Amino acid sequence: MAKALLVIDVQSKYMDKYGLSLIDRINERIGKSSDDGSIVAYVKNIGRAENAGDYLLDERLNVVSDYIFEKSFPSAFSSEKFCVFLKDNGITDLELIGVDGSSCVAKTAFDAVLNGYGTYVNLSCVSSINDKIFDKTIEKMENSGIRMIRE
Repeated sequence: MAKALLVIDVQSKYMDKYGLSLIDRINERIGKSSDDGSIVAYVKNIGRAENAGDYLLDERLNVVSDYIFEKSFPSAFSSEKFCVFLKDNGITDLELIGVDGSSCVAKTAFDAVLNGYGTYVNLSCVSSINDKIFDKTIEKMENSGIRMIRE
């Protein structure tokens, strides 16, 4: 059984909508996962090619691996390279952190469960623009078998 920490959309373009403490918490979790021997992977939205400079990983983000995948749709599972990476590394469990909890994190979590992965969302390292919608999304995720980590 192999576990991966998946850091979703922690990109310069988005992070001004969230408090600085979110990046601190994400970096702390990356450090712990890396120390525990878990694989740490990153997925980023690429938007349109002409705007690629706006879709860089945030410079404050602790990047500890070369496992960086691009996606054009909300779910990380829309990236074929990401799906192959999971299989090639024998990943069975995914812990998701990043933004936005009501969209890309949630859609990735739902797809992870559909694809048979043990799926965890670490709520201390996830944020959403709309807390009211995120609360409803958390309930839907839990009802779908996605486990919440509350630290």
